[in-house]
Amino acid sequence: MRFQCFSLPFHSSYFNLSSNIRRRPLDYTRTHWPQDTMNPDERQMWRLPYHHGLLPREDVTELLPNDGDFLVRTTEEISGTERVFALSVNVGGLVNHVIFRRHKGMYTVDLNSDKGFRTIERFVDHYLRTGTSVTSERFVTLRKAVPRANWELSHSAVTIRDELGRGAFGVVRRGELNERSGNRIAVAVKEVSQTSTKEQIKEFMNEARIMRQLDHPNVIRFHGVAVGQEPLMIVIELASDGSLTDYLKTQRRSARTRLFMCVGAAAGLTHIHSKGIIHCDIAARNCLYSNGVVKISDFGMAHRGPVKKMEPNARVPVKWLSPEALAERCFTAKSDTWAYGVLCWEIFSNGEIPYGQTAGSDVAVSLVNGQRLEFPRDAPSKLVEFILQHIWDAETSGRYSMAAVDDWLKRHT
Repeated sequence: MRFQCFSLPFHSSYFNLSSNIRRRPLDYTRTHWPQDTMNPDERQMWRLPYHHGLLPREDVTELLPNDGDFLVRTTEEISGTERVFALSVNVGGLVNHVIFRRHKGMYTVDLNSDKGFRTIERFVDHYLRTGTSVTSERFVTLRKAVPRANWELSHSAVTIRDELGRGAFGVVRRGELNERSGNRIAVAVKEVSQTSTKEQIKEFMNEARIMRQLDHPNVIRFHGVAVGQEPLMIVIELASDGSLTDYLKTQRRSARTRLFMCVGAAAGLTHIHSKGIIHCDIAARNCLYSNGVVKISDFGMAHRGPVKKMEPNARVPVKWLSPEALAERCFTAKSDTWAYGVLCWEIFSNGEIPYGQTAGSDVAVSLVNGQRLEFPRDAPSKLVEFILQHIWDAETSGRYSMAAVDDWLKRHT
């Protein structure tokens, strides 16, 4: 395949959660709870355990496995329009979504089936009790109201403290979570912008959906997502030492400690791949460091499946991309492996930017010509040789999978 690199809109840097964050000094005097943005109807609905707030339809199917399972959620019938309540119900194995209409102050999904009810709660109680169909067009019955899952958090369970960083998506704050068990734990809270479009909510929830499938010491832990009102919040583990990039720039560590960082990152990425997920943005800026452990974070670009195509005009992390990712404009598990090698270089280079100030287009040319990053002298020679031969192989057929990389590291470190 001919390497078509010069027609691509390269970017010398990539803007995302970590690289775009403006760090702020900690202020422990600022403590507050998320502002209540619910209108009276929404507040009344949140009292109902089967109301799932702004949960998008992509998250609904797994919650409704059986015929007659149902829940109520808030959505936009058309993006940008007024929000409405929707009924999601499993009908013969397929999840259907119907909008609640309000006619003369009464709620219904089909005026041919009933004259409406003063509240959605009364609507649900009626059809659960009678077992009759909620629509006249087909037989749709409500059998079981499905309550919110453990990972669906209430805003009232989250206490917000000082701001840790800010990016285009919104804000990251330090906070505390009151768990259902009664425990109170320190967390980090990622808030999406106060007013979110349907598409933004979908993108935000995709990150949460991917994170809740992961459970590994080298992957930042997902506690839950608060969708009852805006701002939407992803609640995750609080890393004691913050960004890996910042840590590397300020803390000089031995080669052995840095090697352990590489080993941990490999184990975390191997776990991610084992779940059928590709990260698509492996870099030191997207890792956190906590009590001597590297934790992969920032799943905003992550994708479930073997391949993710890049949008034509999307900003891409050129300096972390493999040759075939640049040429074919797609991410794969093997392109994650390549990026992992760049992460190892960052770890041994004190968090410096790969290729320095070299433009992304020039980096692409150098990769085509077989040039590779040069590791510092204190990097273990055996690791450097392994990366050059098996991680930065221009041919994907010769490049190791992360499982193979993880296995090699365990046998040689």
